[in-house]
Amino acid sequence: MSMNVLWDFPYPTKYYLTHPLKFFKHLRINIRDARMRMRKGYCLSDVWNMDLWFLDVFPPMLRDLAEKGQAYPGPETDFDTPEKWHDWLNSVADRLEECKEDNYEKKNEYYKDFYSSNFKDKELTKKYIQRDQELAEEAHQKLKDTMAEIAQNFYMLWD
Repeated sequence: MSMNVLWDFPYPTKYYLTHPLKFFKHLRINIRDARMRMRKGYCLSDVWNMDLWFLDVFPPMLRDLAEKGQAYPGPETDFDTPEKWHDWLNSVADRLEECKEDNYEKKNEYYKDFYSSNFKDKELTKKYIQRDQELAEEAHQKLKDTMAEIAQNFYMLWD
């Protein structure tokens, strides 16, 4: 997801050459969303996909804080140097980015075979679904652990 109304379109550019009315429809929606974000800080599409919004927006915020931030929690915490603080912020951003659904789907070794079989191979389907569930559970546990770590240090996320 991009906050730039000129880049956040659901279809490739070639599609809009043959469907120009769709381009203006999506442009109108993007402008509406940009106005809502300016007015309220979020838009309807952010609310409808709050999980993806969070995983798209929060990691870059953490990286910006690590890169441009001047403060760090201080010597009385686990982050007694700016380097430790910046490493932790980047580590949390990395873990959150790994939790995106499309990332763990790509790790499923049965993915290509499953979709190329047109869902006809029952044994392959069973393996794919089982592996997909395992990967989803791993991602959920990683997200749960990362969010617990964020909660523990939540009030230190400022500059």
